[in-house]
Amino acid sequence: MVYMKWRLNIFKVLLLLILINTFVFLYIISCPKLQCNFSDNVGQYYKIVLKYDVQNGLFVNNSLNLVPQLNTGLLQLLPPKTHLQEKNQTTVKNNINLNGQRKPTLSWTDQQEWQYIDGSLGAVFSAFYDQRFKNKKITVTAISDTRTRKDPKLIVWCQLWYRNGSREAILAQVEALREPMLRKHNGYLLSCAVKNEIPEYVSITSSKDSTSNSNKLLVNARNFSQTLQFGVCLPAFYNSFDAPMRMIEAFEIYRLLGAGLITVYNASDHSPAVESVLRSYAEDGLVDIVQFHINCKDYKSSSTFRNGDGLPWDIHANAQLVQINDCLLRNMLRTEYLAFNDIDEIIMPHRYNTWHQLVANYTEKNPNSVLFIFRNFYFSSQLSISLEEALHNPSNISDSLFFLNNIRRVPTFLPVPWPTYRTKYIIQPRKITQAGIHNAYPHWEVGRHNGMVEPEDGFLHHHREGYTLRKYVEDKAILRYKLSLVSAVEERLEQLRYKYKTLY
Repeated sequence: MVYMKWRLNIFKVLLLLILINTFVFLYIISCPKLQCNFSDNVGQYYKIVLKYDVQNGLFVNNSLNLVPQLNTGLLQLLPPKTHLQEKNQTTVKNNINLNGQRKPTLSWTDQQEWQYIDGSLGAVFSAFYDQRFKNKKITVTAISDTRTRKDPKLIVWCQLWYRNGSREAILAQVEALREPMLRKHNGYLLSCAVKNEIPEYVSITSSKDSTSNSNKLLVNARNFSQTLQFGVCLPAFYNSFDAPMRMIEAFEIYRLLGAGLITVYNASDHSPAVESVLRSYAEDGLVDIVQFHINCKDYKSSSTFRNGDGLPWDIHANAQLVQINDCLLRNMLRTEYLAFNDIDEIIMPHRYNTWHQLVANYTEKNPNSVLFIFRNFYFSSQLSISLEEALHNPSNISDSLFFLNNIRRVPTFLPVPWPTYRTKYIIQPRKITQAGIHNAYPHWEVGRHNGMVEPEDGFLHHHREGYTLRKYVEDKAILRYKLSLVSAVEERLEQLRYKYKTLY
C-alpha cells in the first residue's frame, strides 16, 4: 500500500512538471508573433540572464537581470577600420592580395550535378578528400530517406576509382545530417576510408559488387597555396531570386567585415540582373558559385532532378543542410574561418569593427575556440530599390540601401525555445566535422566548449521585410561603415553600367 502511494505521488509530480514545461514552451514559441519583450528602455542594450537546463529541457531560473550595456549611440564614435586590414589578412580589392600577387580568378559556373544512387537509395552531389584528422577519407554529400531508430540502416558502398585504372570497394560510413526538420528526406555524409593513394573518382552503389554507372563523382582534392582568413557560405538563391541590389550590398558588407571569399549556392531561375551581378563578383574572385539545381517540395525550380518516384524531394529548405556541409568541405582548407548566414543576415560585430578583431579577442580568452555562435535579433525592413533604378539614379544610393537604412530592431533576442534558436555562426572549418543551420559540431579530437558570443560583442542582424515591431531600438552599428559601403556599392554599379549596358 505504501509502495502504491509512493508511485502515485511520483506520477503526480511528473505530470505537474510536464504541464509546467508545456505551458512555458507554448508561451515562448508564441512570443515571436506577439512581440513579447522584457525591456522598455529604448536605446539601451540589456543583458538578460535566463538559465536553461539543456539536459532536462527546463528553464531553471526565470529571474531576469537587466544590466544596461553598451549604448547604441556610442557606436558612432568607434573609428571604422574598413580599409585597414588586419595583419596577414588578405584583401580582394581589385583581386590583389597584400603581397602584390594576383589571385586566380574563380570560375563563375560549376557544372557539378546531382546523380542518383542505384536501387532508389537517394542521390549524391559532391565528393571531397578530407585529410584534416587522423583517419583520411573521401566524404560524399548525399540525400536519402530519413531514417529513425526503427528503420533499417542505410547501407551503401564506395567504389574508389584510381588513376591506374584499378577499382576498390569499401563499405561507406553513413552519418545523417543533424537538424532534419522531420521531412521524408534528409542529407547525409558518406565516408570512404582512404589508405594511401587518393582516388580520382568515387561512385556510391547499393552493393559491393554493383556494376551500376548511375553516379561517378570527381574527388575534390585541391590544395591551396594561399589561405584566406575569412569566407562566407551563402545558401540563399532559390524561388526565382531577384534582389540584385540587396545582394551587392550584402557582398560589400561581408567584404568590409573581412570576407575574402563568398561561396554562393544557386538553385534559382534568377533574373538576368542577378546573373550579371554574380558574374561581376565571380570575375573579381570574391564569389564562387555552386550550381545546386534540384526539384524540391515547396520550392519553385525548373530542375527535373526528382526522387526515384518521380516526385519532388521532400527535404527542408531546398536541401540547405547539404549545401552547408558541401560549403564546409569545399572550403575546409581554403579559409581559416567560415561564416554561415543567409542573404538577409549579417553577423555584425558591435564592440569590434571586423570579424578578425572579434574572433581574436575570444580566441585570446580561450585558445581552443573553434565555434562562435551569434544570437538572432530581428530587424524590420522595407524593400530595396531595383538594380535598374540604381543604374539610372546613382545619386540617391545612400538613402536607398536595404541594410544601411533599416536599423530598427527588437530590443532583445529573448525569449527563445532553445539556446541556438535562429542563431548563425563562424567556425574554424579545419576542426568541424558537420555543420547545421544554427549550430556546428567540432571533431571529438578538438573537444567542445560554449561558443556563444555575448550580444554586446556581436550578434546576427536578421532583416525581415514587413516585420512588425511593437517595441524597438535603433541599432546604428552598421552606420560605422556607411561611407565605405556606399562607395563600394557605387563602384560596383559603375562596373555594371560599363560592362552590362543592356541592363538599363
